[in-house]
Amino acid sequence: MSDVILSSRDLSKSYRMGGKEVRAVDKVSFDLAPGASICVVGPSGAGKSTLLQLLGGLDFPTTGNVMLDGIDIYKLSDKERARIRNKRIGFVFQFYHLLPEFSAIENVMLPAMIGRRKAKEKALDILKSVGLADRAAHRPGELSGGESQRVAIARALINDPEVLLCDEPTGNLDSATSESIYQLLSDIKSKSGAALVIVTHDDTLSKRTDSTLRLKDGRIV
Repeated sequence: MSDVILSSRDLSKSYRMGGKEVRAVDKVSFDLAPGASICVVGPSGAGKSTLLQLLGGLDFPTTGNVMLDGIDIYKLSDKERARIRNKRIGFVFQFYHLLPEFSAIENVMLPAMIGRRKAKEKALDILKSVGLADRAAHRPGELSGGESQRVAIARALINDPEVLLCDEPTGNLDSATSESIYQLLSDIKSKSGAALVIVTHDDTLSKRTDSTLRLKDGRIV
């Protein structure tokens, strides 16, 4: 395995707003080793979430590139990039993005079903590992915020990703629940060897990851 699993080089993203160019991400470069963790911090509007979307292949950069284990993901076809997102990258979102009509276990199974894998047994094992085996049949509306986030984390793990991208994973949770979610992510990193990128406005998290990327106005400061 390479000594760098995820990297960006001069990564930028610009938008046109009201006739003006707004650069949400401005020439961001960094490397992340396999199994390492990095916290991306900064104020609202700093470009943190936009950067995460670019790293995960969810949006096209204006300039620069993103390399996943030596592969430039933006030189791939849409189909190839979608396949990499499904199999090699896990996403955890602030607002969970669980499908309300599906049970917890069905939500967890979904990425594996897209990848045409048999997933029910594995999904239940992962729900057990995040402490939710007894909630597998419950729908999102029957779960607390902390439980919903654990389901979202379990879903991100179903395909054994090499990189886990987390966008404000504790942003809607109280301090005690936030601590339990962060500890869960830390345990997952230790056990699975997945590299971890956490976007947050909470500076205290930056003291608990291997490195910190601080953004302001889209730039590293």
